[in-house]
Amino acid sequence: MDYLIYCSTALIISLSLFYIYAKYKLSYWSRRGVKTPPTNLFFGNFKDCITLKKPPNEVMREIYNSADPDDPYIGFYIFHKPMLLLRNHDLIKQVMITDFEVFPNRRFGSSNQRDVVGLDSILSIKQPRWRYLRGKLTSPLTGQKLKNMLPLMEECGKPMLKFIENLRTDKFGQNKCEMKEFSSRYISDIMASIAFGINTNSFDEKENAFWKNGKILLYFYLARKLMKDYLQTSDKYFPYYLSLARKS
Repeated sequence: MDYLIYCSTALIISLSLFYIYAKYKLSYWSRRGVKTPPTNLFFGNFKDCITLKKPPNEVMREIYNSADPDDPYIGFYIFHKPMLLLRNHDLIKQVMITDFEVFPNRRFGSSNQRDVVGLDSILSIKQPRWRYLRGKLTSPLTGQKLKNMLPLMEECGKPMLKFIENLRTDKFGQNKCEMKEFSSRYISDIMASIAFGINTNSFDEKENAFWKNGKILLYFYLARKLMKDYLQTSDKYFPYYLSLARKS
């Protein structure tokens, strides 16, 4: 009986301490006068994402829309970690350009960058690689140069529209195509036009050599990165696995 009372008391104290801790952590933005949507005591605002009910982009869209139209930002939580979602264009520009030295990294990404395929992109790489890559991308992607790219992108869209018009329809009168392949063809034409100054038509099976060879190079690059990551991981843990094998 004493053991049951002891366990019950310990459980009540633990739950009480967790409740106080969680409420304090989830009051980070309210203590600073920042609005937040309703939060879950365990998961913050990402309960539906963590339980696989909704994708992250839909959760972020709901958080964005939960703010008032004139709010420049809104706070939210991933578990008990506070995050800030910017909604004002001038504020976003200030954070990403003017105050880049203060906010150099993005939220999504890994600290050790082990996922070479999913995290080795401009959306997730961190310092110091992001600073170097940002410097390389700034000069060719100025506002005027982006405006000059638009006519080329529109020109690449013409064979794409023709391809869509010629798609076969099923018995329900709907057109179907593989979006991954469809998108890669369009992007290949844009890259050929903007980066190399040549006109290609990846939607024409007789003129899509540029697209086909680009796919081969991409697969080779991904395979090389995966193999490199695998070998690095193997070298790191091989002595440990070898010692286990010897002991057994």
